[in-house]
Amino acid sequence: MPPVLTVLIRNRDFRLLFFSELVLFGGDWFVMIPLLTLLPELTGSGLWGGLVLTADMALLALLLPYTGTVADRVDRRRVMVTANLVGIIAVAALLLVRSAGTAWVAVVAVGSFAIAKAFYSPAASAALPNTVPPEDLATANALAGSAWGTMLVVGASLGGVVSAVVGPYWCFAVTVLCLLASAFAVWRVRRPLQAVVPMSGDGVSGTEPHDVLDTPPHPSGVATPDGAASGGTVPHSAASGGTVPHSAASGVRTAPAPHAWDALVEATRYIRRSPRVAALVTVKSAVGLGNGVLVAFPLLASVVFRIGELGTGLLFAARGAGALIGPLLFRWVLKRRELLLPALAVSMSLYGLAYLAVAVTPWFWLALILVTVAHLAGGGNWVMSNFALQEEVPDALRGRVFATDMMIATLAIAASQLVAGVFVDHVSPRVVVAVCALTTVGYALVWRLLTLRVMRG
Repeated sequence: MPPVLTVLIRNRDFRLLFFSELVLFGGDWFVMIPLLTLLPELTGSGLWGGLVLTADMALLALLLPYTGTVADRVDRRRVMVTANLVGIIAVAALLLVRSAGTAWVAVVAVGSFAIAKAFYSPAASAALPNTVPPEDLATANALAGSAWGTMLVVGASLGGVVSAVVGPYWCFAVTVLCLLASAFAVWRVRRPLQAVVPMSGDGVSGTEPHDVLDTPPHPSGVATPDGAASGGTVPHSAASGGTVPHSAASGVRTAPAPHAWDALVEATRYIRRSPRVAALVTVKSAVGLGNGVLVAFPLLASVVFRIGELGTGLLFAARGAGALIGPLLFRWVLKRRELLLPALAVSMSLYGLAYLAVAVTPWFWLALILVTVAHLAGGGNWVMSNFALQEEVPDALRGRVFATDMMIATLAIAASQLVAGVFVDHVSPRVVVAVCALTTVGYALVWRLLTLRVMRG
């Protein structure tokens, strides 16, 4: 029997947690694809799609330093169940989006769902090691790491098809039921999902924790996403933005996680003192600044290629497929330290060049291949930069540096999507795609020139 199936069969609590993640990630895209097609139809403008994507990414970026510390200080089961319930209310609100006058509801609803996801994701990543025995941890992390990309392909494809057949509002209603199932799955997990919980009721005050497990938590493995272009699980410390409350090896209690602002300041000081780390935390911004292309996807599908909602779903599915394949294809570079920084420059450039080709191709099938190639490069970029950071940054600072890295990348994505949303109504979607692509290529060239000395070192 394959190891993946073995881990799922013999670990009930991991199976429930993994199911919850699949439902949340799949529901996210099952909602987003119909919504991105619905808003231009209601408003006659692509701006609202840009605002929705910006709200999704910007709120995630702003909350990352804080939500990770919450995952270390508040009962994780409660955090995840609450996040799902908030998501249910947010998605249900999309049923009210019926005209141009109610388009603002979509932005508020997606922003609320983004807040829920910002709390859910680090809690789920941090809880995972407590749901499997040590010998299953690596396989469990690899499986969890595939969840985002897999459900992007599945959710985007199904969202486009179902919306085209029965309408977007059915997609919203089905997602509400799915999120209810996700919350129920987490609630049914029997094991404690963390080694410590706060003694006081506030959960985030930093008060002295007490033990709730008889055995120490297992050390967290790593599964890296395409972040700027996709996602997955990250190491416990990277997801939380703070130190782990217990030693992963011995179960000895350590200092509580620092407050979010203090963690960010400390990470920034360390990054400024280390040129190689500074080079690595600015890598993901290249792909991030090119992510405004996503705003143009619905218009590419409906106006340029004249395929409609199905085309939008397929474009996003191609994005997810690339994010899944990229980390596997670039894995060999991880064993060649001297190739990491040059390969990062190549991956940035490939992302931009592939989208330049998307901007001019007359064939939809070729556009799908090129989008896959672009996010294949984005996935490789993500996994290589994460791996290099894991090697460069000491364990005591790793979580804070990863949180800062994620915040910079996510802000770059949000800025790109906001600017693309402003211009998408005034120029051809092909122009939007081309400008985003050129931004990435230009960034890659400047980054390589500025880091030549670091590369030689």
